[in-house]
Parts: sequence; C-alpha cells; structure tokens
Amino acid sequence: MRRKAPIRHQQLLTDEGGNTLMLIAGMFLPLLAMVGSGIDISRAYLTKTRLQAACDAGVLAARKTQTGAKMTTESRGNGERYFKVNYGKAAFGSYDIDFQMASDTDGTVNGVAKAKLDTGVMQVFGHKSFDLDVTCSAIRDLSDTDIMFVLDTTGSMLDSNPGDSQNRFETMKDAVLDFHTMLESSKAGDVSLRYGFVPYAEMVNVGGLLPDNMLVSEWTYQSRVPDGTSTSKGTRSYNANWRQTGGPAPSQSTSTFPATVTHHPGTPGGEFGGGSGPSTHYGCPTPGNTVSVSNQRTLGSRSEPFAGPPAGTRTIVDIEETWNGTSYSASYNGSQCVMTTTRYDGAVYRFDWITEPTEQVSYNWHYRPVSYDVSALVAAGIGGTLTAPIGNNHENRTIAWTGCIEERDTVRQDEFVPMPEQAYDLDIDLKPDGSEATQWRPALPDLIFRRNNVAEERGSHNHANLADSWGGAYNLCPTPAKKLEPMTGAEVEQYLGQLVARGGTHHDIGILWGARLISPSGIFSGSNTGPQSRHIIFMTDGQIETNVYRQDSYGYPWLDRRRQMFPGNDPTNAEHNELVEKRFLAVCEAARARGLTIWSIAFGTTLSPAMEACSGTNRAFEADNSDELAQAFKEIAGGIAKLRLTK
Repeated sequence: MRRKAPIRHQQLLTDEGGNTLMLIAGMFLPLLAMVGSGIDISRAYLTKTRLQAACDAGVLAARKTQTGAKMTTESRGNGERYFKVNYGKAAFGSYDIDFQMASDTDGTVNGVAKAKLDTGVMQVFGHKSFDLDVTCSAIRDLSDTDIMFVLDTTGSMLDSNPGDSQNRFETMKDAVLDFHTMLESSKAGDVSLRYGFVPYAEMVNVGGLLPDNMLVSEWTYQSRVPDGTSTSKGTRSYNANWRQTGGPAPSQSTSTFPATVTHHPGTPGGEFGGGSGPSTHYGCPTPGNTVSVSNQRTLGSRSEPFAGPPAGTRTIVDIEETWNGTSYSASYNGSQCVMTTTRYDGAVYRFDWITEPTEQVSYNWHYRPVSYDVSALVAAGIGGTLTAPIGNNHENRTIAWTGCIEERDTVRQDEFVPMPEQAYDLDIDLKPDGSEATQWRPALPDLIFRRNNVAEERGSHNHANLADSWGGAYNLCPTPAKKLEPMTGAEVEQYLGQLVARGGTHHDIGILWGARLISPSGIFSGSNTGPQSRHIIFMTDGQIETNVYRQDSYGYPWLDRRRQMFPGNDPTNAEHNELVEKRFLAVCEAARARGLTIWSIAFGTTLSPAMEACSGTNRAFEADNSDELAQAFKEIAGGIAKLRLTK
C-alpha cells in the first residue's frame, strides 16, 4: 500500500509561485538583445549625426574659399580642416574615418564621409559593427546682382604696402579680377551679373554717360580775356665773330679719374603720384677755372641800319683781349670721369660787341569769371572742343573736354540731416529738369587760370592755367566711369588696365556717382530695372585729402568757393576735408535708404569711423597687405553669394 505524501509536500507540488521566475529567465535574452541594440543604434545615430555635421562643415568651408568651379589646394585643405575640427579623432569610438570632396563643373562641392563603429551588446548576436556613410553638397546661392566698384585711383595707390611685391594699384586690380571670378563661378542658369566702375580722385569722369540735355549749354569759369597791349623799347647787346688773332694757341690735355657715387633710397609717391625708386648718381668734380682776361682794348666801332623790329641803328664795337690761365671741363663715361684741361698762355682774341634796339610787347589780361558757350562741345561728347582767345599772345586756343564734370548747384552748409532740398548735387536720383541749377557742367581746366587774387585782376601776368600747372597736377581727370553691364574676365582686366593713379582723395564724389549709376530709381533707372541685389564696393587707400588750389567737382575752390560756408573767408584744406566727410556720410545714408548695400575696404590705411558708418555693421574691412585684401574680397563675395547646403 502506497503511503500518502505529507501535506507539506503536496503544497509544494501544487504551488505556482515559481512560474514567474521561469518566465523572466526565458525573456532575459530577448530583452537584453532589445535594450543592447537600442543602445548601439543610438550610438550609431549620434555618430552619424556628428559625421553629417562635419561633412556639411567641410564642404561649406571648401566652397567658401573656392574661387572658381575647380577645387584648389587651398579650398580642399580648408574643407578637410573644418571636417576634422567638427569630427574629432575616434569620435564616439569610430575608426576608419574617411572624407572625400570633389567639385562639379558649376562649382558645387560634393562630399562623402565614412566611418566604422563597433557595437557593444549586439556583438553577442553576431552584429559586430556599423558602416556609417553620409553625403553633403554646398553651393553659392546667387540671384540677379549688380556690383558697382568705386575705386580710389589717387597717386598714393602707386605706393606699396610692407611685405607686398607690387604696389597697391596692381594689387587692387588682381583682387577685383579674383572677385569677378568668384562671383561668375557661383552663378547658375540664367542668373544675371552686371559690373560697373567709378574711378575717383578729385573728380569723376562721367560726362560720356550723360545725355546732352543733362549738361548746361553755357557755364562760367575762372578764366581771362584780352585787355589790350602795351609796348616798351630798349636795347640788347651780345658778342659775335669770335676768333683768335695772336699769341700761342691754347693747349689741351685729358685725364681720367673715378666718378663720385651718391646713393638715393627713393621716395614714395604723393598725391600726384610721381614717387621714385632707389637710384645711384655719379659726379665729376673739377678744379675751379683760373682764366683771366687782360689788355682789353677797342680797335674801332661803326654803325649800320637795323631792320628790326623795331627798325633803328645797330652799333658794332671791335674788341681785342688777352687770355691767361686754365679752364677745366669734365664728362661722365661709365663709372669714370674724363676731364679736359685747357691752358691759355697769352692767347689774343678779337670779337664784335653788338648793340641793337629792342621792342617789348606786353599782352595784358583781365582775369575774371568768364561765361563760355559749351553747347557744341557738349553735343560732341568727350573730345569735343571750343576755341577761346586765352593764348599767351591773345591767340585762340583749342579747348578739349576729357569727360570730367563739375557738380550742379549745392548749399552752403555743413549739416545734411535731413538732406537740404536745394542740395541738388547730393541728390542721387534727381533728374535734370532743364534748369541750369539741376544740370552738370563740363570741367575745362584749360579755361581756368589760377591766381591768388579773388577779386578781378588786370595786368600782363601770364598766370598758368590748371591744365598746364605742375605738369597737369591741378587737373586730375580719372579714367571714364563704366555703366553696369555683364563683363567677362578679359573685359574686366582690359578696363582695369586703363586706370591711371593720380590726384587727391574726395570720397564724396566717388560714392555719389557709384550710387547714381546703380540706383534703380534715378538717372539710369531705365537700365536698372528688375529685382537685382545691388551692391557698392568702395575701396580706398587713404583718408579724405583735399586741396583748395586744385580743380575738383566744384570748380577751383580757392576762387569759386561754391561749398564754402563763409565765402568771404579764405578756404582751407581742413575745412574742405570736414565738408567732404559730412557729404560722404550723407550720400551713404541716402544710398542705403534706397536698398543699396555698401561694402568698404581700407587698403593700406586705417579704417575710419566714417567708412564704418557708411557701410554699416560687418561690411567694412581693413586690409594691410595683398593677402588681407584678397580675404576681404572673398568675404564680400560670400556676403553677396550666400553659401547654402543642397543636401
């Protein structure tokens, strides 16, 4: 007979409480796989996200420094550097990291980044690693854009910055060409890019861009008119028929000695240009002459009719004299001097001393403001001429127009907020209404005669006119400005090759005509239509520099005093500098109000508060050398053509 189990054992056999542990044990491995996989996948996701960000940073950096469609060593290096900064070595434990870039024909930079990442828990289940890869692309997003270059072409541009191999003028040309390449490589499809130029110094050359009806038909210049003649009589004397008549002939000998050497370090170019490089000069010093004249006597004299002018009597005196002593003369030959020594030992010379009547005709002038009919000159355009009796002997002189202009009417004040209504010269968009006050005037330095006397002056003085003074330094008409139009690199290079560096620095006239040529609502609005992004790039190598004794866009400041607050006081350069700066800022503000973006570059000079104020925040640059200038233009290009990721 079977024995019955104890009641305690029966309870154990029927107890179901341990089933939960069995269930947990059975679920442990799937749960471990799920949790572990989630951790590994999260690590992979974070790593791939970081890899994508680094890829994006790399192609953006490469495209920013790429100047054309083709990737350069610089741009590739920059992209790789930014990738490594954003994706550190063994990020999240990854390895076999690789980043490759290539550029499409349109300049798009494409990148591929790869990495491996070992798993943790998932290795238990046979999945040992993740192969991560991402792609990225960057382009410059450029819409229809107008670019107006306002370029300082003053004489100091011929100077060189420390460390640069060429002068500022040539460096500027290279930077502008590179900028053009950057923008052209950034455009796609039917995007329109147009470029214009305003070279400036004291004046701008825009006359060839203005219709005839925008210029006056008559204008008044500080000139002169004939004021009769006067005659004075006198005599002049000279010797002739020189010959030796006695004594021994002079003896000559030559000798050679090293030349003296003087080294000059050179001088920088000033406001007119004209700097000089290092030079070496050679000299040939000689002893002092010891020749003496003795025994001079008159052998006879006679008179004869003189036809003149003026007609009269000529007297001829026959003179004899004796020479003793030594004379020296030297010439330079290579690095040597050749000296000729002439010895006189009682040589007797005979000559005629002639005296004859003279007549001096003085051509008198009345120096004053003179009105001239310039209608035919204006109608002919640049190269047009007029004639005026301003030659030294009252003869007619032909006056040619090179294209520079004098500004229209202005106001005598130094505050321009708000802009005065009568300041027609500072109005960017005002079109001439047919009145002289709103029209421009041809600048004709050949008609203007400089003088210190503000009042009208009479006399026989032959004051130099501005076209002739200082080798033309009073007349500094730059290269003609260029309206906006599409330009190839070759066309830009050709235009830049025509620029000439000379003159002083008048920022106001440069920015004014830059704004006029690009404004969508002004003089050239007919060709400036459309939704263009409009930018002015203003570049200078100097601070404002005026000279009241040189012609500018307001005539001859010393005499005309058109902007002078108190015309009864003599104008000063300091006063004019202050006025030009205030006018410059007023035009900048008016330009920005029309939606024009202004970028300023101070090249080889300090970035002034006025230039910073002109451009606004983050649009003004100071460049001390060619590398910094190139970087400034790159940043401007980046500001105009926005960098954008495409994937």
